Formats: sequence, structure tokens, C-alpha cells
Amino acid sequence: RVNSLDAVGSLIFLPIAPLLGGWLISLTNVLTTYSIAVSFMVLTTTIGLLIPSFRNFQRNPSEKFPRVEQK
Repeated sequence: RVNSLDAVGSLIFLPIAPLLGGWLISLTNVLTTYSIAVSFMVLTTTIGLLIPSFRNFQRNPSEKFPRVEQK
């Protein structure tokens, strides 16, 4: 699930990111643009860690993948 969310997000923003980054660099400078990008990454990661339903996936057993009791 995490990989699919990551892939979808990456594919959606693939054409937008270079345009937005170039535009922001032309308005400010590279250091400011990197700082904004890193701040955005830290913020979104923190939000993901703070939402319990996002980080605690419930496994639904099926015939192919039955629940295995751990010792």
C-alpha cells in the first residue's frame, strides 16, 4: 500500500515539480527553494506519522494469505 501511494504521488507530481522548482528558483534562489522543499517534505511526513489510521494498516486475512499467529 505504501509503495502504491508513493508511486501515484510521484507520477502525479512528476511533470509539475520541475516547473514549480524552476519558477521558485527564478523568484528567489536555490537555497530558499531547497529549504521550502525540505520543509514541505518534513511537514507531510510528520502529518503522516501523527495520523494513526494512516500508519496503522489493518491486515485482512484471505485464502491466499491467512492470518498466522505469532508466538
